[in-house]
Amino acid sequence: MFCMLLNHGGKFTDFPGRKYVNGKIHYVKLIDIETFCVHDIDDMMVKLGYIDENLHVEMYYHFRRPLCDLDFGLFALASDDDVRHLAKYVGQHKLIEVYTEHGQTKLHTYSMSPNPSKVRIVEIDCTPKRLFLEWHDTQVEPNDVLTFEPNRNNPPISPTRNEPSVDKVDMVSDNANIMETEIEHSSDDNSSGDEINSGDDSESQDGDFLVDEDNIIDDVEVDMREFHLNVEPDVEWIGGASKRKNHVVTEDGNEADLEVIDMELFLSDSSSDDGIEGERNKKIKVIRRAHENENAQVSEPFYLYQKFNLSKEFKDRVNQHAIDTRRELDFEKNDKNRVRVVCRGTITSLGGGTGQEVVNEEGKCPRVLLASVTKRDKDWTVKTYVSEHKCLQTRKFRVCDYKFLSKQILHLVEANPKIPVKALREQLQRIYKVDISKMKAFRAREVALKIIRGDYATQYKILQDYLLEVQTQNPDTTIKLDVESEPNPDVETRTFRRMYVCLGALKQGFAAGKRDFLGVDGAFMKGPFHGQILSVVALDGNNGIYPLAYAVVEAETLNSWTWFLTHLGDDLRLASNSNFTFISDRQKGLSSAIADLFPCAEHRYCVRHIHENMRSRWRADKFKELLWNCSTTYIVQEFEKEMEEVRKLNQECY
Repeated sequence: MFCMLLNHGGKFTDFPGRKYVNGKIHYVKLIDIETFCVHDIDDMMVKLGYIDENLHVEMYYHFRRPLCDLDFGLFALASDDDVRHLAKYVGQHKLIEVYTEHGQTKLHTYSMSPNPSKVRIVEIDCTPKRLFLEWHDTQVEPNDVLTFEPNRNNPPISPTRNEPSVDKVDMVSDNANIMETEIEHSSDDNSSGDEINSGDDSESQDGDFLVDEDNIIDDVEVDMREFHLNVEPDVEWIGGASKRKNHVVTEDGNEADLEVIDMELFLSDSSSDDGIEGERNKKIKVIRRAHENENAQVSEPFYLYQKFNLSKEFKDRVNQHAIDTRRELDFEKNDKNRVRVVCRGTITSLGGGTGQEVVNEEGKCPRVLLASVTKRDKDWTVKTYVSEHKCLQTRKFRVCDYKFLSKQILHLVEANPKIPVKALREQLQRIYKVDISKMKAFRAREVALKIIRGDYATQYKILQDYLLEVQTQNPDTTIKLDVESEPNPDVETRTFRRMYVCLGALKQGFAAGKRDFLGVDGAFMKGPFHGQILSVVALDGNNGIYPLAYAVVEAETLNSWTWFLTHLGDDLRLASNSNFTFISDRQKGLSSAIADLFPCAEHRYCVRHIHENMRSRWRADKFKELLWNCSTTYIVQEFEKEMEEVRKLNQECY
């Protein structure tokens, strides 16, 4: 099934840049290619009012090959062969454009079949022979070569399309001299020979013929188009010139010669260079390459009197050009007033014969670039430029360092901060065609990460300003900053040790609707400066997590936990006899710190953390089920009963 975009009522403009102007469009959906024929288009034109069934109106139908223009993509749509040609494109392209012409046509698609037919030319002997079939006297003399040429004087295809008939070529016996030649269906205007017209012209036939009464054979209708399609294609070409001219009738009635390119060249997959078809293929390739070269823009990065605002802009352009061209460009002069760039590439002098050494000369490449500051506008202007290179390209040069590479891989590192150095190195070598060491790739990745995330040391330097800003924007906020003094007392700087933060709004919210339940936990810090983050959370009225405070400490020890819980008790006004419930993991120093600071408080362990510790030895789901049964009981007798089940299953686990 396919859809047709029928263009009607218009006409084609001249070649090249052909267009279909002053036309209308009719959209036809869901056409079955198996049952489609040209007469279906005739019915469409009758419904559109272009064809009167009582009048003879000449109509021309063409279809455009998908993804082609109107100059070379139009094909005739006048017979079943043309419909079969159309069916080749329906499988991949479901929308086919069809164009109609009325009265006359400027195109030559009807004389250029997508499958050029091959005919056999016979040389007839003058001696009488006994014939198998019937003989037509065409007044052909011996040794004359017959050429087939379409009759251009016949009227074009009309709404009632009949397959063109072809005169029968009689077969002679084996004693005849036969010369087989392969020509196109349409030949040159200058071709010699008698013209054999196709059609139902009865005057061209002679009624005198011989009949073999003993071996009477019934005439069989032969479709010559099917015959031509099955002719062996690998036959030596003997024909006219590579170009043929068709006569076009212009609007003023004059005839004009138009050079036509056979559309078979665009459909054939063969790239044979033999004969005329090979010459045509070569010429088409030359035209195509010339067109591509016109569109290609090869721009030179430098030219005389080119201006730059800053010297850095000029040097960055030079470095980028060195990497693009893989040349060793060096700044011979680099001061406030001028920059001179030379090429340090290697020039290879090849020896004259076997056994002679190859001499490499360095630093003699004529490439020179000089830019200096102009006194009038203070711009950097290119004063000298020699673009010629005589040296070889290199895979090692100074410009491609880790600083340059770090700027080129920002998007890669940002998408995958943990990208392996090996993969990063291989990708950079594939892009820039240069040698990159593992250390250079590693440094480039680290610099890129620093650009993306920022410098950690710089962030710690402005930490005090950050804490002051937090206190300013959040009233009643508690912030404690603990630092270590340097061994040298004369040094004014201090080293960061600990930090505690409890926002005022969170503190007030907990005091307004507090529940005597606190959860504490710690987590590792990743980066160049390691440490631990300690945090405490509570439960709100909806049993949701309510954050309270956090601290950054050097490690998870008894001293750090005691320091954190002391400041937390001061903010939440927790006394030593407060009846709070703490829940946590079995972390280092936490149990001792809670017991020392809040001896009356309850301390329970998180069941999830207990199960994670059990999994290292007891992985069965039964242990997990019994653990949750024990943790969800609220009566001592039920708890002891569940623990007895654990003892029965495994005494060591109990």
